[in-house]
Amino acid sequence: MSQPTGSDVDKSVAKYKELCSKRSSIKGQITKFKNYLSSLSSIQLTSHELAKLTLKLTKFEGLSTNFDLLQTEIEVINSQNLDHELNERDSIEHNIISCMATAKEAVTAIPTDSYVMHVNPEDFMYMQTQLPEQNTEPATPEPDTTPKPTPKRKMTPAEILERAKQLQKVNCPSRGEPGTKIVRRCKSELPPPHELLASPNFRLFLYSCKYLQLQVQRYQGDVCA
Repeated sequence: MSQPTGSDVDKSVAKYKELCSKRSSIKGQITKFKNYLSSLSSIQLTSHELAKLTLKLTKFEGLSTNFDLLQTEIEVINSQNLDHELNERDSIEHNIISCMATAKEAVTAIPTDSYVMHVNPEDFMYMQTQLPEQNTEPATPEPDTTPKPTPKRKMTPAEILERAKQLQKVNCPSRGEPGTKIVRRCKSELPPPHELLASPNFRLFLYSCKYLQLQVQRYQGDVCA
């Protein structure tokens, strides 16, 4: 197995320094986000601040993934000091998880019915809290001056039959009266069929007629037998 040359060692050292610099940048971003969360603890979250916190939290979750990949490369290069690198990983991951938990707790502390989700034409989603009502007293409703239509009363079967008889006398005079002209087909002014069938009383009247017809047929059959 060939030993690493001086050139390879120099490249490894340079790569290690580059990765450590990136890790230091991640530490700075964690500290910055932690300070931002501390500033929110002393104020009441508005719709704007809540939207900012949600976006920052989403970005911070991506930072956690980037750190995991970066720290894995550092541990591979600096495998001779693996214990030190694992301790460094635990420390940074603890800070990341602590910040994420604080941010999510701040978001979920607001009741779900106090904010709504909005989506703009670019499919960007943000949250906005509902504004408090300025006047809590209910407004006095204005009187409704619109004239209401008078409900149409449904005719009973007896009224329908009486009206039919009256129309028949007017439009269809009897044969015995002199000077009268027999009209074979009388003009009907009865209500439309759907109104008659919609009346429960008229349907009950039809069922009664049907029942009487069946009783007559049964009686005739008994007599013939």
